Amino acid sequence: MQDNTASFFSELADVLDRLSTFNHPLLLTGDVNIRLERTSDPHAVEFADLLAASGLVQRVQCVTHDAGGTLDVVCTRDDWWWFGVVVSSLASINEVNQRRARLVLRYG
Repeated sequence: MQDNTASFFSELADVLDRLSTFNHPLLLTGDVNIRLERTSDPHAVEFADLLAASGLVQRVQCVTHDAGGTLDVVCTRDDWWWFGVVVSSLASINEVNQRRARLVLRYG
């Protein structure tokens, strides 16, 4: 399991590094299976550090899993004009039939 986690962070860092060379809007979404609300969790810290180093901001600030916690991300560049994300129901964002996320974005 640790090898998969290390590979995930290594590959994500590589992708974010490549994307940072483009001057285009960026929207990163998905179920990362990291308990992001646990700010002392080493994986949550590493994920947050990667986002910050890439100029990205995690926009979801609510529970995204039916058992509690924030496992799903909607990240944008920090220079986007951000109006909000609305998440409804108690299933994961990636379970499209059970949860809807409405994004209101404007690139500034």
